[in-house]
Amino acid sequence: GPPFEMKPMFEDSVVPLLQAFCDHVLVSHNIHLIGMGESDIEYTLRDLMTSENPTLAPYCGMGEVRLRLTAEAEDIQTAEALCQSLADKIYASPVGSYIYGMDIENPETALIARMKALGYTLGTAESCTGGLMGARLTAISGASAVFLGGFMTYCNEVKIKTVGVDPHTIEAVTEVSHEVARQMAEGTRLALGCDVAISATGYAGPGGGTEENPVGTVYVGIATPKETTSLRLYFPRKTRNYIRESVCNRAFLSTLEKLRD
Repeated sequence: GPPFEMKPMFEDSVVPLLQAFCDHVLVSHNIHLIGMGESDIEYTLRDLMTSENPTLAPYCGMGEVRLRLTAEAEDIQTAEALCQSLADKIYASPVGSYIYGMDIENPETALIARMKALGYTLGTAESCTGGLMGARLTAISGASAVFLGGFMTYCNEVKIKTVGVDPHTIEAVTEVSHEVARQMAEGTRLALGCDVAISATGYAGPGGGTEENPVGTVYVGIATPKETTSLRLYFPRKTRNYIRESVCNRAFLSTLEKLRD
């Protein structure tokens, strides 16, 4: 069978009513990918992108690429079948291994689903995001099967006492660094006994920042059973809320990418 099955856009009870008033219907679905650039995806799927019905269009988002499939037909069932046929071809292509979901509402929904499938548990340690990761994760129904909890380590003393960040590391490279992000993630994984831990430390602004790490710089740490890694994010001239939300998006998507294999 197909690697995944689309959820219909409309309830069965609505379909007859829609078709009674429409000569043609349009159906769209979105495939979400991480770990592969938009230009590489376009090149790989260049033959499929010449299709006129259904159509295939890429959109670059915050750390991901979204492929929108749109089909036109006389009835919804035929349009859905056209989209499903194209989706199957995409999944069977080299792009398929980079797909993390279809019609996913947000990155945290995909992350929770992936963690459930792996039987993994998750924890967080947050500084500049101020608990936003935990809030977004716990907004997902069923997150309790995955998310054990988190630490809101806003000041350095709490980073040291709760998740075991080495004070000498903070003194040497400051709390906004690869080293501290990794220690926060590793310390959280140890403290909570979780399989995967995510951390974030940085300058969300409008004040703060240094010449090396200006406002908008955030480091994300990811500790998994296999390894601990970190990445540097930079969002220049963005608002505090934009930076915090964007950090969560990138942290969740990067963790999904680490768990892809």
